[in-house]
Parts: sequence; C-alpha cells; structure tokens
Amino acid sequence: MPNWFTSEDSAFFKEVITPAIWENIRTTYNHDTLREECEAAGIPIESVKHYWHKSKRISLFSKTDGAPINQQEVFKRLFASFQDYQLPTFTFPPQSLSKNCAIINIYDAHLDKISIRGETGEDVTMQDNINRYIEGFDNLLASVLTHDPEQIIFPIGNDLFHANDMSGRTKRGTQIQYLCSPEEAYSEICKVIIGCVAKLAQTGAKVVIPFVKGNHDEDNVTILGFWLRELFKDSKQIGFLPGRLQRNYIRYGANLFGFAHGDKEKSKISDLPLLMAQEVPQQWAATKYRKFFCGDLHHEFEYKFLSSKDRPGVQIAFLRSVGGSDKWHVDHGWIGIPKTAYAEIWDKENGEKAGFKVNL
Repeated sequence: MPNWFTSEDSAFFKEVITPAIWENIRTTYNHDTLREECEAAGIPIESVKHYWHKSKRISLFSKTDGAPINQQEVFKRLFASFQDYQLPTFTFPPQSLSKNCAIINIYDAHLDKISIRGETGEDVTMQDNINRYIEGFDNLLASVLTHDPEQIIFPIGNDLFHANDMSGRTKRGTQIQYLCSPEEAYSEICKVIIGCVAKLAQTGAKVVIPFVKGNHDEDNVTILGFWLRELFKDSKQIGFLPGRLQRNYIRYGANLFGFAHGDKEKSKISDLPLLMAQEVPQQWAATKYRKFFCGDLHHEFEYKFLSSKDRPGVQIAFLRSVGGSDKWHVDHGWIGIPKTAYAEIWDKENGEKAGFKVNL
C-alpha cells in the first residue's frame, strides 16, 4: 500500500483494490499512452511527478519518485520553440471620430463665494474662483477636442452662483458674504459663462446647453439663460434646453444623459432610474447606455443600478465641487476634498469611451 494513504483509507482500499489493480496503477507512468502524450508535448516522461489514473471503477491521484526536473533543459526547449515565432500583425479598424459626444461638467462653482482667512484659514476672492473655473473649462475643452466630437453638452447652473438674486441671499433666504456688490458679482459671472459658450461655438461641434437649477441660485440661472438665448439667437451651433425643469434629459444615439443638481435627488437615489424611465419613456426605450449627473454633495459618489445581469442600467454620479470653502463648509468639516472638473467622451453607439478630470 502506498505511503500517502491514511490508516483509515487502508482498510477500504484493501477490499477494493487488488494487487493486480495496484500494480497497474503503480506502473501507469510507463504506460504507452502516457509516454506518447509526453513525447507529443515535448515533456520527458521522467519529469512527470504526479498524475491521475482513471478507470471505469476508480479515479486515483498518484505521485512518482521520478528524477528532478532539469530546468536548464526545459528553458532550452522553451527558447527553441520561440525561434520561429512570428509576431502577429494587426490592422486598426477605421475610426469615425466624429461620432462622439463630449460632456463638460463643472459643478457647484459658487463663483461669488468668498473665504476670509480669519474664518477659514485662507483668503479666496471671487476672481480666484473665476480663474479656477476658466482654467478647468479650458483644460477640459482642449482634452475633449482631441476626440473631434460632433456634439458637446455643457450644463450651466448647478449652483454656479452662490446667491439666488441681487439681494445677496440664497434661494432659502440665507444671507451670504460679499466683498463687492451682488450686481457686480452677477455681471462678472455672466461674462465668464458667455465666454465659455463663445469658445464652444467656435469648435464646429453642435453645442447643447441644459440649465440645471441649483438650491442656491435657481433664479439667477434662469435670468442668465434669458441673456444667453438672446446673445446666441443667431448661432446655428448653440441649442438651449428649458431652464426651469428639475431634471433635464439629452439623448445621443444609444446614450441617454440625465442632469439634476442633486439637492432633491440625493434622498431618493434608488428612484432615479424609474424617474428617468417615467419622464422620458421613449428615449429610455431607444437607448442602451444611461447616466445621471448630479452635484450638491460637493464630493464624489457613484452608484450603478442594474435590474438584472446583462440588462441595461443607469449609472448615477454625484460630482465634486470646484467651489472654494467658506465659513459654513469649514465649520462643518467639509474640507480636504479636491476641487474637480469633469469631462467625458461617449461613442454614439457604444457608450462611454473616455473620461477626463482636472483637479483645481
């Protein structure tokens, strides 16, 4: 009986395996079939250290006391097998770069929000916020243009302004700090966005702009929308979506995009796929890839919904803010999170294909 059997096994195998059967098993590694297989594979039979023996009645694992493997010989045979190896050639399939859509997302900018060193540990002016916003936009636009998109989506709003109107208060009436007049702040922020839209109009791509009302600046964003429509009314490249809807949807080929600020959606994340299907049922049915973009939380969070395996779902992304930290954020510990602007490239038929981040 072989030494790798336990004492409990011995009694059983003495009854089952006759000496003749065991002799056949013991000499299996010298069997003609095993030898033929080893020769066909270029493996020395003496290097076989263990094997399975299978018959109609039993299957056993056995180890031999063969000679150790000669590693040098093995490597020689491996190198010899690659001497005549030819590297495969590959022809790249033709690419239609124009069948791409770019999305530039710069969320929660709060451009007229300031930081005072005595309250936050740093001095940040509105101009600092504006410079950071323009830097993020220009970097992302340069990145997406490398993919020659035929369409660019640029959501405007999402707490672009820190205040809701010329009173210097948020939509809920909270008074905010200013180092200039609210009228001056409104004018400067409008100039920033007009400049961004003008740059987009010169790319040659079709530009679609949804207005996403925030919980800080719903009215200011609506008024900005009126100005932009008037300024670009003669442009054939620029298209605007309604500005008072809570959620906006844009279809591009097999893709469906949803845009919301997130202040009302963050408590019902699990409902967003059903809301999308209910609010735009025809676009839902005609698309395969779907994504919701939200903000408000000022930190990154992603959740993907799948109804079942291999069925289309909805990916929901809460994006980081590019706005600075004021006294409220510092007091509540919302610090240390990178200020990030985002852009994505979506293929018309095959979904998301590239993404860009700019930490500011």
